[in-house]
Amino acid sequence: MDIRHHPDDARLLAWSTGRLAAGERLLLASHLELCAHCRSRVNLLDGLGGLLLEEAEPAPLAADALARSLAHIEALEG
Repeated sequence: MDIRHHPDDARLLAWSTGRLAAGERLLLASHLELCAHCRSRVNLLDGLGGLLLEEAEPAPLAADALARSLAHIEALEG
């Protein structure tokens, strides 16, 4: 298969950070399966994100953070 179009870095970054809608995720996952160039770009973006997380200052969580998160998940499932 001859790939002639590649998603821009903004779209690949959205993929890397999990900000794409379901249909767009499916389309991009199919593209990444076939495109070594874009897989390489995503790997680079993932690595940069990891470095940023390592360098970020820890922030304290609210005492009820876990309970609120679980309640939010339950609301999505219900």
